Amino acid sequence: MLRNHQQLRDIRKRCVRAKQELSTNLYHRLKWVMFVESRILEVDSKLVMYHESIKRLQRQLEVISQIHSAPNVYLSAVAEVVRRRTFSQAFLIWANNVASQLCAVHSEEVARRKVFQSQFEGHFLSSLFRGLEDSPPPFATQAPPLFDSELPKLTLDDIEKLRSDLPDLALSISVPDLSQITQFFLNRSITNLKSDMGHPPAASIEERIVEAVSAAGLSSNLDPALLQPADGSQSMSANTTHPISSDRGFESETDTEEFEKVGQSPSEITKDETELRSNLQSQFNKINCAVDQALGDLRCDMGQLRQWVLCERTELEFLLSKLSSVWNEANERLSQEYELRQAAERREVDLENRMKAIVEENEKLRSRVEELESELAAERVTVQEVTTRHKEEIEAITSRYKLYSQSIDRSCHVHEKMEGCEMIERSEHNTVVNRIREEMLAQHMVALENERGKFNCEVEKVKLRADAERQVLFNETVRRIVLDKDRQLDELRAREAELNSELAKQKDIIVQLDTTIRESDPDSLQQRVLELEMEKSRHLAEIQILKGATGTTPPRSVSPSSSVVILNEVASSSSSGSRDVATSPEPSPRKSRSVKDKLTSSTNTLIKSRKVKIDSCNPGDNVLVAWDYDLSAYTIVQESSTLFVLHCESLKLLGLNETSPKRTLYTVGEVVDKEYCRARKRDNRYHVPEGSKFYRVKVKSLPS
Repeated sequence: MLRNHQQLRDIRKRCVRAKQELSTNLYHRLKWVMFVESRILEVDSKLVMYHESIKRLQRQLEVISQIHSAPNVYLSAVAEVVRRRTFSQAFLIWANNVASQLCAVHSEEVARRKVFQSQFEGHFLSSLFRGLEDSPPPFATQAPPLFDSELPKLTLDDIEKLRSDLPDLALSISVPDLSQITQFFLNRSITNLKSDMGHPPAASIEERIVEAVSAAGLSSNLDPALLQPADGSQSMSANTTHPISSDRGFESETDTEEFEKVGQSPSEITKDETELRSNLQSQFNKINCAVDQALGDLRCDMGQLRQWVLCERTELEFLLSKLSSVWNEANERLSQEYELRQAAERREVDLENRMKAIVEENEKLRSRVEELESELAAERVTVQEVTTRHKEEIEAITSRYKLYSQSIDRSCHVHEKMEGCEMIERSEHNTVVNRIREEMLAQHMVALENERGKFNCEVEKVKLRADAERQVLFNETVRRIVLDKDRQLDELRAREAELNSELAKQKDIIVQLDTTIRESDPDSLQQRVLELEMEKSRHLAEIQILKGATGTTPPRSVSPSSSVVILNEVASSSSSGSRDVATSPEPSPRKSRSVKDKLTSSTNTLIKSRKVKIDSCNPGDNVLVAWDYDLSAYTIVQESSTLFVLHCESLKLLGLNETSPKRTLYTVGEVVDKEYCRARKRDNRYHVPEGSKFYRVKVKSLPS
């Protein structure tokens, strides 16, 4: 015992030393993790700052690129304005000409049809010619609205001036070629005018177009500047090379301004142009210098930024390599969390099964309600049948009443013929007949009201009875489900609280005993430690079972006489060598490992020192007897797939009790005898499945 006590003290010292080393190691590792996380935060903030600076440089580059492309964009915009003005003027002239001609043709055709229809309408031959009343639909009889009216007044002369003033950018100025489109519009307009007028002079084409537009009433939709005729030289040049090149006339509003421009001296104009050209050239050179300098600075900044990013990337890779160990520990924690999550999922599956049961019960209630509704419908059908039967009876009574009244009328008529002189008797007879008629009518109405009241009462009773039964069934089901659920939750919570309180008490007792471990008797102290560890493992197992919502299986009292059958075929092999029939299957290392984990260190020491055998169960072997929560019985710990159950007669010899709440979880004993048995019934004393085979072992306590 002293040697065992010293071994325990050495093991305790080694455990304390291992805990201290583990805490130191964990401290350094966590410190390194915090350092790495802080470095990652710093790098992240730097990356955000550099990202913002790159975005700012990108915006500046966009501004510089816009400044760099400003001359080309300006020249392309000038060319586009000239192209659009040329196209819009030619298109509007052509469209207005077409609209005026089509409007005249349409109105002439409509007038001719109206004149003919006024002459032909009403004639007897009009039925032979169908469809003469149709009229042509209007097509392109209105001029299109004015567009491109807000464009600047620029012409080809302005483009030529830009080319002469800016020879470096002359190649980038693309003059649009609209001669084909404008020639197409003008040729169509000239052809139409020639066909209308016969032989108009070439110089008066625009004047004829203006007159045609004014005659059609379309001049209000056009720009007044488009309706002003140009001189002969300009119109001829427009028909040959540039159709709409007379836009320079729109720049001056009056003739006096044109005379003032013409009156200026050519030397002044040339001087102004040279000064303007020199100023533009100097500004353009300054802009080019600024752009080149900005691009150089930007390239330098980008090179430095690229080098810094490469350095930071290498540092990040180094930090990521350092994080691999931390990542492994995190994976272990994740595996534990995954196991907890699986337990929660199993709990959710259990709850889902309960919910399915509740839903099935609700479906049954719903089917019961449907049956009641069908019964109610049948009751309604019977009520309708009763109503129809009463109606038939009322109709029969009415028909009998009519026959009776007719017979009375006939008898009265006969009496009148036979007894014409008896006026007094006839008046009395009439009064009697009227009285009988009133009585029959009153009886008929009373019977009808009685039947109607009975029918209404029966209908109301059937409705109330069906509604009451439906509500009672639904309320009873809901109440039963809620009470069952609340009861289970209260039991589980109370059991968990009780086990937690007991576990806290046992921990306090262990701490108190730990302080007095050196002052007590070693033998009694070792026995007390074993008992406390047994109780601790028992409480932990109960808490785990309670958290899994499975609960311990209560002991069931069955008839022990016929639930287990002893097999004689294995009795001869009870005294075999190191391994018998029970140990012939392959051992289950997983089960034995789970059992060993629940044992204390002293018990594991006994197993390792071969004082307690777990690979054989022969008479004379020292074995470990442990409590099995699944079977609610004591079993023999063996590395075998076959079950070894303690015999009921050995409970008193070992001082064990299965029904006590504070039972002993495990003890050591010597094997006396064993029997190979088979469970014949489902409910047996050992709580094993029906048909399963196992060993029933008799064990006695060890000699002191």
